[in-house]
Amino acid sequence: MPSVLVADVGQEIGRRFAQDYAARGWTVFAAGPGGPFDALPNVVSVSYDPMAEGGADRLARQLAGTALDVLIVVGGAHGTPPPPDDTSPAVWQSAMITNALAPLELISRLKANVMAGGQKKIVAVSRCSASMALPGEPGDYISRASRAAMHQLLRCIAAEWNEPGCSWIPICPAETPDVDASVQAMRQVIASAVPREAMSLLSHDGRELPW
Repeated sequence: MPSVLVADVGQEIGRRFAQDYAARGWTVFAAGPGGPFDALPNVVSVSYDPMAEGGADRLARQLAGTALDVLIVVGGAHGTPPPPDDTSPAVWQSAMITNALAPLELISRLKANVMAGGQKKIVAVSRCSASMALPGEPGDYISRASRAAMHQLLRCIAAEWNEPGCSWIPICPAETPDVDASVQAMRQVIASAVPREAMSLLSHDGRELPW
């Protein structure tokens, strides 16, 4: 039975990914604050707080010796950004940790788990706002900068690992209220992915987006 770790299931997209994979018979490690996943078949809840010091290390210890076919990290959401004259270092720090540093730490701590898996797929779920080439919403500078940073860090760690058998998949959900349809589309892209470097940002349906 293949296995997947989804972090953070505190995000709606993360929860839906966990539910979708579990319904298809995968062993799902649902990383986050806990909740209803314990009652679902094939799901193991593991404690993880992306904002906590040492959170990635604690999760790695919980999963020591566990092979992972797919690792999915989900960037956080920060709602309406403050105007430029009302922002602060604390706001930027929260966004950069959630969207860039936490995914980087988690991926790096779980290298042995991924390399022990059969599929070796590393997925970073972001937003199309990560693209510096696509137009974005006015004032969305904190989200765009932190998500672009996550994509760049994914490219860096892919080059550092230099493992030809890995698939690096930065992907964006559809801009639609139908989260289930978006997750199912992304899962199909993940399923069909072949070993590749994290060079292209992908849409939910697998199209390459300018970056």
